[in-house]
Amino acid sequence: MNEPPSYQKYLLPPFEGSKLKLQRARCHLEEFENTLSLYAKDVEVRFGPFDTERSRRRVYFTPSPPSSLPLIFGDFIHNTRSSLDILVIDVARRREKSIDKIKFPFAEDETKLEILLNKDFRRLGDDVVAALSSQKPFNGGNRNLRLIHDLDIDDKHKLVLPTYAAAATVMDGSRIMAESFAQASGQSILHYKQSGPISLAVMQAEGDGVLIGLPIFGQSPYVTYLREGEDVYMPSDGDHTRFFSDFTGEIVAQFPKQHPKVPGANMVSTARNLLATANKVFEEFSSQFG
Repeated sequence: MNEPPSYQKYLLPPFEGSKLKLQRARCHLEEFENTLSLYAKDVEVRFGPFDTERSRRRVYFTPSPPSSLPLIFGDFIHNTRSSLDILVIDVARRREKSIDKIKFPFAEDETKLEILLNKDFRRLGDDVVAALSSQKPFNGGNRNLRLIHDLDIDDKHKLVLPTYAAAATVMDGSRIMAESFAQASGQSILHYKQSGPISLAVMQAEGDGVLIGLPIFGQSPYVTYLREGEDVYMPSDGDHTRFFSDFTGEIVAQFPKQHPKVPGANMVSTARNLLATANKVFEEFSSQFG
């Protein structure tokens, strides 16, 4: 190995460093969830005034979400990613091979992974190469494993991961559709009733005695998440609770809707999946090569 003798006494037992990194990642995830939970207890979520030109209201959070959330998530993803690097380095140490250029081998595609493995990992043994190849750490392979790498690169080298807080609310999509139709056709809603998956809006055109019943399917009230600062479409002014009920009190953190890999995804559930993936790799490698 290419480690100076003076460093040897400071090295942890094989796979212990990777295990500690995963434990630290778990602590950061818990910190992220706790910070979000405490914020949800204190935040006030409301709609701003109606914008008549754009038929929208803006969602306001008071106070704004904690600025620490993206930093905590960054610490989580760094520790998760580095646990994989330390894992393969410890395999090299166990086999008394050089750790030069050894880190968990992420690649753009399967072909480039094969080239990388043959170049830097063949010295560790065919069984190690086969084990790494089976993890499919490339685009189009193991999605969660590759996502660990991509998020880590984004946070370290491009930008602090944007984190958006979103409040759970119940949206009556049928009511919005009914009022949008009435507005476009110059009618008014005389009666509206929602029952199960079907809603019925009874409408009448101005100056016309003819009543029209409009059935609407599949747009019954459902939970949706509205982000801080988001402009929400509403067909008309007045009581916004016709379209959105009061907020439920649940606050979640989301990735940006424009994210190329996880658009609008829930950050906590994503992090849990990534941590489970890293733990699985750790268990397999520590069992096979320990």
